[in-house]
Amino acid sequence: MVYNDLVKIRNGLYTVLVAGLFILFLPTQIYSQPASFTDSMLKSELVKTVSPTLDSLSLLLDKTENESKRLEVLHAICDESVNTNADRCIKYGLEGLQLAEKLNDLSKQRSISTCLGISYDDKGEYSKAVEMYERVLSVLAEEQKNQIDTTVDLYVREAYTLNNLGYVYFNLGEYNKALEFYYKGLEVADKNAPTSRATILGSMGELYLKIGDLAKTEEIAREALRCAGDEFDLIVTCRMMGDLFEKQNMPDSSLYYYEKAFQSAVPLKDNYLVGMSIEGLVEYYLARRDFAKVISIAQTGLAVAEELNGKVLIISTHLALAEAYGQTGQLQRARTHAEKALALSQSSNTISMLPQCYSMLESCNIMDGNFEKAYEYVKLHQSALENIFNNEKGRIITEAENKYLLQQKENENQLLKAQQAKNEALLWRRNAINVAAVIFLIFTLTVVFFLYKNIRHKKLYNQKLKNDVAVRTAELQSANIELERFNHIVSHDLKEPLRNIISFAGLGLRKTKNIDDQDLKEYLVYIKNASTQLNKLIEDIRDFTRLGKEMPKLKPVDLNNILNRVVDHLNIKIQEKNAVINYGELPTIESHPSLLFVLYKNLIENGIKYNKHSQPSVKLDYEENSQTHIFKIKDNGIGIPKEHKEDVFKMFKRLHNRREYMGSGMGLSICKKIVDKLDGEISIFESSEEGTTFKIAFPKR
Repeated sequence: MVYNDLVKIRNGLYTVLVAGLFILFLPTQIYSQPASFTDSMLKSELVKTVSPTLDSLSLLLDKTENESKRLEVLHAICDESVNTNADRCIKYGLEGLQLAEKLNDLSKQRSISTCLGISYDDKGEYSKAVEMYERVLSVLAEEQKNQIDTTVDLYVREAYTLNNLGYVYFNLGEYNKALEFYYKGLEVADKNAPTSRATILGSMGELYLKIGDLAKTEEIAREALRCAGDEFDLIVTCRMMGDLFEKQNMPDSSLYYYEKAFQSAVPLKDNYLVGMSIEGLVEYYLARRDFAKVISIAQTGLAVAEELNGKVLIISTHLALAEAYGQTGQLQRARTHAEKALALSQSSNTISMLPQCYSMLESCNIMDGNFEKAYEYVKLHQSALENIFNNEKGRIITEAENKYLLQQKENENQLLKAQQAKNEALLWRRNAINVAAVIFLIFTLTVVFFLYKNIRHKKLYNQKLKNDVAVRTAELQSANIELERFNHIVSHDLKEPLRNIISFAGLGLRKTKNIDDQDLKEYLVYIKNASTQLNKLIEDIRDFTRLGKEMPKLKPVDLNNILNRVVDHLNIKIQEKNAVINYGELPTIESHPSLLFVLYKNLIENGIKYNKHSQPSVKLDYEENSQTHIFKIKDNGIGIPKEHKEDVFKMFKRLHNRREYMGSGMGLSICKKIVDKLDGEISIFESSEEGTTFKIAFPKR
């Protein structure tokens, strides 16, 4: 692969195929038969060793003394190594860059700096990657000024380099900064390099997919399809499609694209692409708790990652193996991989991975019964999280201050421009009057000139308004991203100490199993129950807020399948309470399956929970008219007083204390929000001491 031409398209080009597949397949479930993934696909040949070409180049380098020819050989080795072995690329690239500077060869400086930026990015050395890409921009500016290299499109290189800088900040988690460089790249692409537009849009699509904004991802994919003309990045596209369908809980489709990416990457013998596709498969099988598959695949992935020397990929693979070995009872192997991940995170200053490493080692020591060591890792885990949070908080505050100062300056500039425009308009009018007083012909020409300037001014003003709207839109998107990240940080920091309280309360109960101290046991049970209740409350609040993010996409839903899934999900509670769930043949309606599942699960679960009968009963009836589907869910529970028929749908509204009935007070408020999102209505049809009947109405579509 010639990276002079492609730069780093692999990190940006979610273009033709991703947009086409997204548009064709997003609205419905993909029913493609997934490819059969077997262990025979994991061969040692996947780990790319030094090629015959590199052997020949190394020998040629040893025999070459002429500086110009030596630079050519170093550049060729760097170009051959950039996507297979980051260390080798950096070793020869630094020597080549030094020689290119000595010979004042700007073209080689640009090309080698690009390869070095890619390699540093792969290794997780992001500050060095930024330094190299900024060097590329500096060289490009000099080349564009002097038109030194006319054989390549320098503006295309500039657009790709801005894209690469954005991708580095994306890897650092600085999504606001990443968007800034992506928009700069789009500006260059729109003016001078339209062929690079699709690449940058692909990188932006990856960012929005990362933060879970599927609607924005689809919008960008459609735009990429309209302006793209390259079909190179099939493998990266399949990986992205796998991630997308995984987020939509479509496992068959996600596995199909993960395996497609892997099968396409293997023949290329490209360690970056192979490692990336294996990472997707590992995440898929971890989510399905198929730990034998995880171990088999991740071992090959680790060999590939170590050959590439991609630090982040090596760390994540070690952590996946540690989890798989730990879940299968192989504690020594689990601890070994977790310790390797920790050592590499510390040596490479990959602080974002430290909490995961400490958490994994904490789990290993708990399973091994070494609670004192586990507690040490708990404290290290908390310290790492605090460092990440403090760094993030400081960055957010600094950016907010900078935005405020920039906004003030922009407002001042707007006032000056408005005054200047007003003065110019007054001057034009006076000139027109003076000319009209001298001669009619001059007056006529002046009026024509004035009208022309006025029209031109309006066009410029309209264009300025469009630009202002685009800038405000970008700022709003950045603000939404920051709010999302802040919400995640707060939620995570709230749940983390709760998880520790629950864990150590459980450990305390185990320790007191053989101790005759009932008061202590009751205190520990109370602590554990209260912490579990608060953890459930946090999760319910998070689910409640997520419901309002985007409009659900409707499709035909068989309610018989939904109710069967709900009953299977609540099977343990149904058996524990000796409950009976009755429903007849239900229709297929236009709706959203995931939202309907949560709706009926909450209502049926409430009917079982708030019930004092020896055999709780929940019955679902269906009727319809010309415009509406009507469902009635009736239980034989404790009922709801008339004065609370409206209040029960409010957040945190509880009619009973937690000692009598456990719960967060969010269940019916979530049901209300789901029904509102689906343009329906929910109410309490009737309620007494013999039970409650909920009525739900959905419009026919």
